Amino acid sequence: MKQYLVELVEVKDFESRVEFLRGLVDLVRPEKGNDTALAEERIREFSSFLDDEAIGHAFSQLICSIIEEADFTDFFIESGIPSESRFFAEIMTRIRHKLLPPLRQEDSLHYAFHKVFYKSSDHIWIGAVSNEVWKELFSKIHIGFDPLHDKLFHQITNALKVLSTRIAFYGTDAEVTRRVGKDTALQSGFLEQNKELVQFIELLQQGKYDQEGLRHAIVMLNQCSESLEQIKKKSTQNGTSLHQSFLLRLLAELIQRVKILADFMDNATELDKDTFVVFFKQAVVFEKTDNDVIGFISNSVSVLSYQIAEHKGRTGEHYITTTWRDYLEFFWASCKGGFIVSFMVVLKILISQADLPPFWEELGHSLNYAIGFVIIQLIGGALATKQPAMTASAIASTMDTKKEGGTSFFQLAVIVAKVCRSQTISFAGNLLLVFPFALLWSVLFAKTTGRPLVNNGQAMEMLHEMQPFMSLSFVFAAITGFFLFVSSVVAGYVDNKVLYSSIGIRLHNKLSSVAGDENSRRSRIISYLEKNAGTLIGNVFLGFLLGTVGLIGHIFAFPYAIRHITFSTGNLAIALYQMNFSLKLSYVFFCIAGIIGIGTFNFLASFSFAFYVGVKSRNIDIKQYFRFSVTLFRYWRKRPLHFVMPPTKEPEESILEPKLHVYSVK
Repeated sequence: MKQYLVELVEVKDFESRVEFLRGLVDLVRPEKGNDTALAEERIREFSSFLDDEAIGHAFSQLICSIIEEADFTDFFIESGIPSESRFFAEIMTRIRHKLLPPLRQEDSLHYAFHKVFYKSSDHIWIGAVSNEVWKELFSKIHIGFDPLHDKLFHQITNALKVLSTRIAFYGTDAEVTRRVGKDTALQSGFLEQNKELVQFIELLQQGKYDQEGLRHAIVMLNQCSESLEQIKKKSTQNGTSLHQSFLLRLLAELIQRVKILADFMDNATELDKDTFVVFFKQAVVFEKTDNDVIGFISNSVSVLSYQIAEHKGRTGEHYITTTWRDYLEFFWASCKGGFIVSFMVVLKILISQADLPPFWEELGHSLNYAIGFVIIQLIGGALATKQPAMTASAIASTMDTKKEGGTSFFQLAVIVAKVCRSQTISFAGNLLLVFPFALLWSVLFAKTTGRPLVNNGQAMEMLHEMQPFMSLSFVFAAITGFFLFVSSVVAGYVDNKVLYSSIGIRLHNKLSSVAGDENSRRSRIISYLEKNAGTLIGNVFLGFLLGTVGLIGHIFAFPYAIRHITFSTGNLAIALYQMNFSLKLSYVFFCIAGIIGIGTFNFLASFSFAFYVGVKSRNIDIKQYFRFSVTLFRYWRKRPLHFVMPPTKEPEESILEPKLHVYSVK
């Protein structure tokens, strides 16, 4: 590395300087992007070489010449900041640039960054290296400038004007102003910061440094950040939208960039090392992820996904039983759900036997599912497989350490136990009703019509579909679980949309000409829709999702079918009746094992996806909760029945403490 640095004297033009830096980074870069220790060791080694006066001076001159010659303006304005003002427009721009990268001017900092840091993992190790190591390196590089005349500072002031104007423009968007309320102090910050910064820059260009003006501009920027936080906090009551979520992120990045650039305008003759390190690390990350579509979507919809998960979590709390009364009421609700499903099982078979064209057959299946699920909701019933996605979000909510109070591992274990016993009793209620009533409807159909509901071949096919080793039942069950999760996301989104768009108030205003007071039937219906619109639409969406995948599978020659534990149990009852209960016990046992497996994969798929989204939307560090499994296991070992039925009193953490053994000394 030292021999390479000696060649600094031969570097003359801009392109050669960039190539020299590229070669130097090649020597420093670790072979593995996550090898932070090796990266820090090599950076310290490089830093020690700069103690040599000749090498240190030559390298400082190299960096200063790049700064003097490079065009920074576009880099300051564009790097890491969406270029579009709309979410989907930004996605399309990133996709285009991913397929065909934009052309960079060879004298721009964009060009230099992409030339020097060309490895896809560069932002990983650069971001992981501690700030102290970078500060030690940059302290050896002497970069001097004149704040009033240096080319770099002219570029910074131009960038500040553009960025500040964008903050003022987006900060006065209706998505922002109508959500900060009537508090003009929160609204005025977006305009005032622009006024203060423009005035500061004008004085600076006249040779005057207005420190008080810059300080006040920073205060206004902080006030803008507070306004954005207020909007996020109020989104729990007001809801949010995709555009608002994207706009909040865009404004936050603009404000952060202006603050970083403003830190350079402190009238000093040397760069602030702390500010420069932060800017450098962020710049590399932004440049290496500027066309990252997935990461952009994940970050942009974080507020919206949080609200969806939060609404699902609140719904999920209704599926978690604590007392024996809750437990028995939930069992009764699950029995009602199982009773309705028994009808749906028979209707599904009759629709399949009607020899309808594929489209009308799948429409019939979709309506059967959708109407059945809605009826279950209207009568206060429960379906076991619809709960995991909701309860997963509720559990993720309890893990949110940013909420007041937090949750200990033991408290979380108690909540998981409640979920387990609620899920168990729900499955029991569904299956205990769907099996006998599906059997009863099959008997009544045969006695009434004089023909069986299914023939022997159809019965054996139904049984074969449950076999865990003779079919793809578990794969189909996992896909069904994913659909259950998707429907819960739709339900959460609709609940959020009802809040955000003030649907209830608008319906009241629209129907205000209808006679009646606030206690009228109209008001009660609107109030019901406000509270339950998400669940209703989620049920309809799930019904059509489950009903139409068969047609899609047929179109693409993919043998897909729904595998749902309650429907499979109903099919088992009907098939066993048709076969006169004469099948071998071992075969029936495997069918039952298959149904249990189907239920397990329904649950695991739905729960896992929902739990991941719930944790991700709250930015929870899931790694620390791996230790939680130890607490959960100890709780299960001490009180296994708590996972099946409610305890007589709320458990205390002391039950996990090991018993003390007293030994006498003779």
